[in-house]
Amino acid sequence: MTPKLFTLAEANGLLPTLEPLMRRLQAKREELREHQQRLEEFRARAIRDGGVLPGSELAQAKGESVRLLAEIQEGIQFWHGLQEGFAGRKPLSEDPLD
Repeated sequence: MTPKLFTLAEANGLLPTLEPLMRRLQAKREELREHQQRLEEFRARAIRDGGVLPGSELAQAKGESVRLLAEIQEGIQFWHGLQEGFAGRKPLSEDPLD
């Protein structure tokens, strides 16, 4: 499959579609960073306190991190042909030549 090259006008025309998606992904990434920071704080506290981890808080932070990472990955795991648009998107694992 030959990659599509966009003209400047075509690329600029896509910005209104891409900007909200990128803003959502950036917000999710920032939220993920915050949860990862909490996990690091839990680890540091555990080292300081002799290996004791705060069970429910740690589990919640890990769960949120996993959820956010899945959302971020889902936002970039589809493709669609030039004529199909968003409604025709398919998983990246699907062969575009089939």
